[in-house]
Amino acid sequence: GTGYNPVQAYADYRSSPEGGGYEARVIDVTQLYDQFGWGIVGHEQAIRNFIFWAHRHRGLRFVFLVGKGVIYTARRNGQTNWPSLVPSFGHPTSDNLFATAGDDNTPIVPVGRLAVTTPAQVSDYLTKVQQMEAAMRLSPQTLAGRAWMKRLVQLGGGDVAIQNLIRNELNALQNIAADSRTGANVVSFFKNSTEPVQVAYSEQLRQLINEGTGMISFFGHSAPTTFDFSLGHPDDYDNAERYPLIYAIGCHTNRYAENPYTIAEEFTLAPQRGGIAFIGASWVTTLSNLSSYARYLYDHLFDTDYGATIGEAMQHTSEAFGQQNFSFFGRQLRQVVVLHGDPALRLYPAPGPDYVIDAASLAIDPALPNTYTTALDLRFDLYNLGAHTGDSLVLQVVHELPTGQTAAPQVFLLEGPAFRQTPHVVLSLGLELPPGTHRLHLTLDPLGQVEEKPFPQARTNNTLSWSFQVVSQDVFPAWPMDRSIVQEPPTLLAVTPDGMAPAQRYYFEVDTTATFNSPLHYQQVVETAGSVIACQPPLSWHDTTVYYWRVSIDSALTQGQGFVWRQHSFLFAPHLPEGWNESHRHQWQQGKLHNMRWTDGGRLQFLQDNKPIRVVNPAWGFAVTEPIGVYVNNDQITWYLWNIKGGLNFVVFDSLSVDPWINIAEAPGQGMYGSAIDQYSSSFGAFSYDTRSPAGREKAIHFLRDIVPDGDYVLVYTTQQHSSSWWPNVHYEPEEWDQDTATLGTSLFALLEAQGAQLIRQTIGNPRPYVFFFKKGHPEFDGRVEVLADSAYQVLETEFVVAGVWDEGSLQTEPFGPARAWHDLDWQLDEVESHDEVDLTVIGIRPDGTQMMLWQNLPPGDTSLAQLDARQFPMLMLRYHARDEVLRTPPQPRYWRLTGSLPPDFAVAPALRFDFHADTLQQGEPASVTLAVRNLTPAPSDSLRVRWRIVNGDGTSEEFVEMLPPLSGNDTLLLQRDFATARLRGLCRLLVELNPGRAQAEVTDVNNLLIQPFFVQADPWNPLVDVTFDGRYIMDGDIVSAAPLVRIVLRDENRFLPLRDTSLVRLLLTTPSGQTTRLYFDAPELQFFPADSALADGHNEAVIEWQPHFTEDGEYVLQLRAQDASGNFAAEQDLRIRFRVVTRAMISHVFNYPNPFTTHTRFVFTLTGSELPADLRIQIFTVSGQIVREIDMAELGPLHIGLNQTDFAWDGTDQYGDRLARGVYLYRVVARKPDGSAYELLDDGMDGFFRNGFG
Repeated sequence: GTGYNPVQAYADYRSSPEGGGYEARVIDVTQLYDQFGWGIVGHEQAIRNFIFWAHRHRGLRFVFLVGKGVIYTARRNGQTNWPSLVPSFGHPTSDNLFATAGDDNTPIVPVGRLAVTTPAQVSDYLTKVQQMEAAMRLSPQTLAGRAWMKRLVQLGGGDVAIQNLIRNELNALQNIAADSRTGANVVSFFKNSTEPVQVAYSEQLRQLINEGTGMISFFGHSAPTTFDFSLGHPDDYDNAERYPLIYAIGCHTNRYAENPYTIAEEFTLAPQRGGIAFIGASWVTTLSNLSSYARYLYDHLFDTDYGATIGEAMQHTSEAFGQQNFSFFGRQLRQVVVLHGDPALRLYPAPGPDYVIDAASLAIDPALPNTYTTALDLRFDLYNLGAHTGDSLVLQVVHELPTGQTAAPQVFLLEGPAFRQTPHVVLSLGLELPPGTHRLHLTLDPLGQVEEKPFPQARTNNTLSWSFQVVSQDVFPAWPMDRSIVQEPPTLLAVTPDGMAPAQRYYFEVDTTATFNSPLHYQQVVETAGSVIACQPPLSWHDTTVYYWRVSIDSALTQGQGFVWRQHSFLFAPHLPEGWNESHRHQWQQGKLHNMRWTDGGRLQFLQDNKPIRVVNPAWGFAVTEPIGVYVNNDQITWYLWNIKGGLNFVVFDSLSVDPWINIAEAPGQGMYGSAIDQYSSSFGAFSYDTRSPAGREKAIHFLRDIVPDGDYVLVYTTQQHSSSWWPNVHYEPEEWDQDTATLGTSLFALLEAQGAQLIRQTIGNPRPYVFFFKKGHPEFDGRVEVLADSAYQVLETEFVVAGVWDEGSLQTEPFGPARAWHDLDWQLDEVESHDEVDLTVIGIRPDGTQMMLWQNLPPGDTSLAQLDARQFPMLMLRYHARDEVLRTPPQPRYWRLTGSLPPDFAVAPALRFDFHADTLQQGEPASVTLAVRNLTPAPSDSLRVRWRIVNGDGTSEEFVEMLPPLSGNDTLLLQRDFATARLRGLCRLLVELNPGRAQAEVTDVNNLLIQPFFVQADPWNPLVDVTFDGRYIMDGDIVSAAPLVRIVLRDENRFLPLRDTSLVRLLLTTPSGQTTRLYFDAPELQFFPADSALADGHNEAVIEWQPHFTEDGEYVLQLRAQDASGNFAAEQDLRIRFRVVTRAMISHVFNYPNPFTTHTRFVFTLTGSELPADLRIQIFTVSGQIVREIDMAELGPLHIGLNQTDFAWDGTDQYGDRLARGVYLYRVVARKPDGSAYELLDDGMDGFFRNGFG
């Protein structure tokens, strides 16, 4: 017709890029009969002839037969009730033989069949194929998205005699699959029963199939409709979009041409569940051949033909197997192992490896490291979601501290797994970790050395970040706050980050110097449990004195580091308001200096200003790499002067700033102090003099002797000219200098030698480049430099550094605060001189750490800070700036003080009160915690925010926040919380954090966290299921009422997780016709009565009442799966109750047992239907026909539909109670229905024991 054609739709899909891009054609088999089968309808040779023609002329690759066939003999005899849509080949039937030639049993092209009888089945199968192949293309590169594709489930069946052999064979197959390019994840289940058929579907197997499985293999006895280790029915599973290839290593499973509905068809054609294709034999074969063939098929599917289609792998398996096995059964097996499904399907063709770490598997040892832990043993599951290539790969781990700083990456070499391995690496942590939340950043293959595919998706899953807590064994000073002002003799309070720290020794020291070596030094040891440690030194506190105090844990606990001191200081000043102060050099020395330093005597000093000086001094006319002259800080300040051909150049540097003097031009070419200068410049960096004339030398002597002050630095270098075709030799003529002594009383030689020169006279008779650097008036100056060239032709270059002194610098304090309010700033200096310039800058620090300049250029004195909002700027810093361009000595600070309201400080105080329900809890058990919280300071708080966080054993967590009322100064309150454990399992942690995120200012937050590990014991016990029919237990196969009351009771010993959800029970009913349906609780005949939510009566019991009305005679199967609220199932396998129903009201023959008897006998019989008899009597006769006893229903006791054995036991007495004589007695049963009619006799095969109703 013109409607939707699912077969054409299938071909269109296979022709699309998503379907493989094949050139797919639909061939109508009826046309083949005419074109290739001599016009004989139904002749299988037509298909065979077409395949060979298409292979030769059209490059045929795959054959997919769509339509159920009928074996020739059955079709000829009209023995089947389904049409032969596409005929099968031969007997035993084999679709492979359509494509084989001669004695070669390997098909020339892969062949598969879909044994469908309706278009809807084709459409459903197309949907499954599209879903499956879309999942392979598009699923995310995650464990949840991909790992199932590499899963292989193996089922081992067989009778007792061969079960061990099958187990060994499956283990060998497992090794092939696991060590292959696929790297399969193999999970095996084995039959353990002597029953002919054992149901395999445990909850674990069901979960694996529902999550997704790439392939299921069965090895054992099988029939067209079942395995002897049965998978059950497709309706038992919910595995939409994740359909396995099913491989039956057994007999008869693919006999779809001889049977109405085989297991291959059942699982392959099931909509939205079941399998995607089925490999199995259509005939009987041998165990040894099955084993050998399976090894070849595993090798080709998982390794040799990795990435090829299932049909191609089967084709190559047949060829390889046939080259080694020439037996009759071997040849037959190649013919009869056929594919029910599309031969163009592929078994997860991953293009390359793809490595990923399972975040849920990450674990460290120790699980809760402390600040002195130096290494972590890190374990995790490493998976390969793609192809196994055998590559090794690099793991990079970066450790991030709570501050955000990161340590250097650590690198480890791992073996690339086939599917999964669990490596562990030892991570070095260094010394003394900070407490808090740390993070590990793991990166696989950080340099991209492994070619993971598909790219780039396969590289997006290579990074993982994971958090862990570090607890501190340390102790920290808390109160008085650092650099605070204290008005009363203080009690020193220290806190431990680990509020649960055990009792140990804590060492306190107090002194008036930070070196703790003065005569006032005091030490006290306090031994107590952690949390808050108090020390009250018995000292006489001196007014306006700075005290230093520090605290440490016992040095025996610090891994060889000795005492680890944490230090605070405070000013004791009863007359001052509260706030913060710095007035002692050890307090100031905590700050950051810029261009200043502290002297050993505790004074501020400007830093040296080191200036590099370089001189390039050849005779003029030589080629040089740099221009002639002097360079200061790489800036050229002098150069060759054309108006001085031979002479001396003096560069003078200030004794403090080391800045060079500037020679200002007084006229073109004339500089200061009679010096020469570049005639084109207004200034020059040197004072140059022509030393060839007495007048020039006199000016030079005057400048050096009378103008340059002692203490300044002087650089002298010579100037001379080398002869060339353009100019003559010109020297500075040192041979003439001594003549000046007679006229001037001194000479240049004498002046320079007085400053420490030793080489200058060597220039007499051999003038050549010369450099001399000295400090005038200080011939002992260590920094003197004197260099003389070897000849007049040498380019003289020299470098040295001159140390000056900066003229400005600054001191920036550590942050003050936090404060609840700011009041005033007061600061004062000592020894301020007129040429000193000083100012102070106030910098505000916001809660997020960002800074803002609030005040600048504040002079010494008082400044009000009242307008400053402490909530916006809870912390302040001060920056002191000083400048002195004259003496270059900064003024010394006397003090600076910030007054304001000090903050509260919250501390967990388990030593005061801590109640935890139990260290070990049963899953579901309500837990509770009570914890004392203390405010360590006199300052009141705002409402206190508390964050509760529970970390599950699998690393997941949940948290909740509550607000508590304000806490007064030095007050305590109790936190109390109940929490559920129903979703917790394993080693868990409770974290209680006070004031998270520092929502309000406080002294310190190191004492705000309590970590309590606890263990939640998973519910180890399975629930119990009790099933009764009309109040009684039945035997397997018993007859029950056609309208029974089936009562299912689910009981659990867990006292904390009530059974209240209908999802805990799953019911399936299989009718005599073989149809299986699920029973839902919205049906009127099904009622659920949950357990009491509070379990007040101590009984955790849910009840299901089912009142069906059966209308079909035969055997039913009730399949029941039940679990408790923890997820424990009542049994590994579903409970299956077989029972029979006879809808008509009938009664069987009545037997008495025992017979003969001496003391008493009871009566046994079966009732059918749905109602009990209105009247049922047993009459006992003598052999002469006299009634001696009649027993009615009331006397017989309770009766029910099904097999009855009366409560009543006849003791051989008559109607009057007299004992009858020994002998033979007869009996008969009179039974009538409620409508008065007599009961029919149920055929129980016992007629031979009765005559005319008498027994």
